[in-house]
Amino acid sequence: QQPILDQWQRTEISPQQLLDQLGVPDRGDRLGHALRPDLVQVALGSPRKLVRKIRAGLALTEEERASLPKFYILRPDAFDDFADRVSTSASFRRYNVNHLYRAHLAAEQTIAENIVRFMHDNPTMKLLVFLPDDVMINPLEVADYVAQKAPLQQMILDRSQALPRKRLPLL
Repeated sequence: QQPILDQWQRTEISPQQLLDQLGVPDRGDRLGHALRPDLVQVALGSPRKLVRKIRAGLALTEEERASLPKFYILRPDAFDDFADRVSTSASFRRYNVNHLYRAHLAAEQTIAENIVRFMHDNPTMKLLVFLPDDVMINPLEVADYVAQKAPLQQMILDRSQALPRKRLPLL
């Protein structure tokens, strides 16, 4: 998705076209304030094609496997929490829960890995992260993964739906 952000920064596409291509037109009101050409825009997520392939249970190439984040520690109840979240979504029930969980981990851990990389490469910059508002991405889990590899001075989580407050890794 970085090429789409780059197109927008070069004013080749409008902010609305950017939101449409990113698949977040309903979040334009929240993102609009951050979509300024004078701010650095960084795509943090996994390639959609890769996440879809994992979700479908298809075999990954050696290159795709190598691109997946490594060395994150999962919470003992992570799978059960995820299964509970997706069981309430009719659109996710059609998928094999194990494949869906692996896609979920790849998505969250890729976001965390990209945040850690950005923080390492840009130690004096602040990073404002907009996460999807869906059952596949849990901001608390992303924060936990980031905290495993980098010190966080501040993380503010904002979601329109409540999350279970079992374990808050950061305040």
